[in-house]
Amino acid sequence: SVLWSNIIKFNTALNARFTLVKLINHWYLTPAQLSRIAQSGSPLCWKRCGQRADFIHCWWECPQAKRFWTTVIDLIKDITGHTLPLEPASLLLHSGLDDHLPISLRSLIDTILAASKLAWAASWKSSTPPTQVDCMDKIWAVLEMDKITDKLKQSECTNYKSIFAKKWNPYVTYLRSRDLLPDTALTKYLLNL
Repeated sequence: SVLWSNIIKFNTALNARFTLVKLINHWYLTPAQLSRIAQSGSPLCWKRCGQRADFIHCWWECPQAKRFWTTVIDLIKDITGHTLPLEPASLLLHSGLDDHLPISLRSLIDTILAASKLAWAASWKSSTPPTQVDCMDKIWAVLEMDKITDKLKQSECTNYKSIFAKKWNPYVTYLRSRDLLPDTALTKYLLNL
């Protein structure tokens, strides 16, 4: 219940929350499960590593999954300056994140992890893993929803204290430093924060 309350507290994106629910409940069927259920098909990993693909393998042990999560760790370090351990509890369940981090930074890290899981799930049956650009597209989609949520909360609550700018500033700074900010109305809004 602590895990779930942290996800609720730090992430407003429903699709990211739902992905975590699906992950925890083993909703994603693996090649090993499908071959056992259908009595046909290969139980080997869709990412073509040649290994039997059970749930842990698909999300964590596959060499392509390890490379993907290493890329996510590097992305988080580049954006926030914070290094996460390469362990499933931290990256898949958001467990063990430093409680001393400011809420805005913790929220951004949780969002990046959630968006990364969305990207991995989107390539679930693909032979290729998601790219860093795929993750960043998912992060951007969450940013857009966070902006809408923030505006709604501001209009409904007179004593609401927004952390939107504080949360997203490291990400916007990262994108700006690499000339990756898309030319949208949201970008113009973000640059004026």
